Amino acid sequence: YQWLRNDIPIPSASGPTFTIPSTAMSDQAVYKVAVTNSVTPDAVVSNQVPLHITTDLSNIVITSNFNGQAAPTNTTVTLTANVTGTSPSFQWRKNGTNISGATNNILSINTGAVVNTANPDLYDVLISNAAVPDGILSPFFSLRVATPVSGVNVTRSPSAAAVPTNTDVVFSVSAVGTDLAYQWIKGDADIPNATGSSYTLNGVTDANAGNYSVRVSNLVTPGGVISNVVALAVMDPVNTVNITLANPGSTTVSALASLTFTVTVSGGGDYTYQWRKNGINIPDATGSILNITAEGTPGTTNYDIVVFNPATPSGVASPPIAITIDPPST
Repeated sequence: YQWLRNDIPIPSASGPTFTIPSTAMSDQAVYKVAVTNSVTPDAVVSNQVPLHITTDLSNIVITSNFNGQAAPTNTTVTLTANVTGTSPSFQWRKNGTNISGATNNILSINTGAVVNTANPDLYDVLISNAAVPDGILSPFFSLRVATPVSGVNVTRSPSAAAVPTNTDVVFSVSAVGTDLAYQWIKGDADIPNATGSSYTLNGVTDANAGNYSVRVSNLVTPGGVISNVVALAVMDPVNTVNITLANPGSTTVSALASLTFTVTVSGGGDYTYQWRKNGINIPDATGSILNITAEGTPGTTNYDIVVFNPATPSGVASPPIAITIDPPST
C-alpha cells in the first residue's frame, strides 16, 4: 500500500489503513491509496476521499452599531454576531424565542417609539457548524431603548445683563431625553458637584462672573449635548442720583434762557442716562450733561434724570429741579 495526499505519496504510509492522530487545517486534502502485489505490480488506485477540516466555535461576541448604553427611539440598529469557527450558521432569538428569518450574522432591529430601559429586550444567537451541530448560545445582549438628548437650553434668574453683588442667581436648564444627567460648566471647566437640573449661586460676588453652560447626557448620548452659554456679570446697582443746575445760578429764569444741568451718581458703574421734562423723556437727551432752552411762557417746569446700569435695568430717578419762568416786565 501507498497512501497519497493530493496525489503525493505520504512517507511511511504503507499499511491498509492511514491514521491522522490529530487533525489540523493543513490536513485538509484529497486522499487515496495505491495497492500493488506480485501479480499487479503497476498498482490499482482507489477512489478519492476528500477530508474537510472544521474548527470548533469560539470567541462569540455580539456587538452593536451604536455607541451609547441604549439605542435611540425610532431608529434602526444592527447587532452583529462575531465568532471564530468554520462556516457558522446563525439563529437569532428575542427573549428566548427564535426570530423568524433571522439567520444571518447581522440582525436589524427597528427600535420604535417606546422607551425601555428598566426591562430591556434580551437578544442572543444560536451558532452552529459541522463541528458543533447542536450549536453554542451566545451571551445575552440587553437592548435598552431611550430618547436621545435634544433641545438643551439654559436660562438665568434674574435675567438682567448684570446682577448686583450679594444676589442669589439660579441657572435652569430645559432638555428633552430619557433619564437625563447634568454637569454644569463655567468657562471650559466642569463645576464640582454641580450635577442637578439647576445651579444656584448664593450671594454672588465678582468672582462668580463668567460664562455658564451645562452638558446634558444620558444612555443614548453619553458624550452629552452642551447648552447655549449664559453670561453672568456682577455689578453694584445705581444707588443715589442727584442733579445740579450748573447754569444759571438761580432756578428762576427769564423765558428762553439757556439751562445746563449736570448729574452726580453713586453706586455701580457703566451708566446710561435719560433726562426728562415734567416726567416725559427728552428726545436725544442721554448724556451726563443736559443743555436745554427754558420755556418761552411763564410757569414752572420740572427737570430730572433717570440713570441705568446693567444691574439696575429699571433705573433710579433723581429728585427734580423746578425751573420757574419770570413773567415779562410790564
